[in-house]
This record gives sequence, C-alpha cells and structure tokens, in this order.
Amino acid sequence: MLTITDGAREKVVELIGKSPNPVQGLRIGAKSVSPLKVDYRMAFISGGQEDDVDQVIPFEGFDVYVDPESQAYVNEAVVDYVEGLTGSGFKIERPRSLPEGVDG
Repeated sequence: MLTITDGAREKVVELIGKSPNPVQGLRIGAKSVSPLKVDYRMAFISGGQEDDVDQVIPFEGFDVYVDPESQAYVNEAVVDYVEGLTGSGFKIERPRSLPEGVDG
C-alpha cells in the first residue's frame, strides 16, 4: 500500500489550496529504467483527467490516482517531503527497486 508521510500530505494539501485551477487529485506514475531503478513522477490532475482504470487511493484532503502500469511500482512506496540545505521537494522511495516478478 502506498504511504504518504504527514509532511508530504500537508504539503500536497497546501499546494492544492494555492493552485489557481481546480485540482481533482494527485497522479503518481512510475516507470522502470533499469533492474535497480524506478523513475517516479507526480502531477496534479483536474476533473476529467482521471481514467476509469486508475486505482484511486484516498488520503485526507485529496485522492491519489495510479495508472495500471504503475501500480506494482507504487505499491509499498513511501512519498515524503524533505527540506535541506540544497533545497526541498518530494521524495519517493520503495523498499525494493522492482516488485517481484517485474523485469526492468
């Protein structure tokens, strides 16, 4: 199951509130780029950009939409918001780079 830390959830809610356009939710996608690396992407979506085949994961303040091709990579992932000396941003990590049975 996807985990979003409190800090990341609060930042997403803050950004949704600041958006000049209506936000339906947050899309998280993933693509394997090698046997050891997965590239994640996140984007706000507006109404009508969701797909009937998306997995919808409810969180407090917003829903997350995951396309079928990304579901195996997003499962068990942790989304965090980190702040440091070099900047701040969202970080997505997973215990294993690739799910069992998925080739890179």
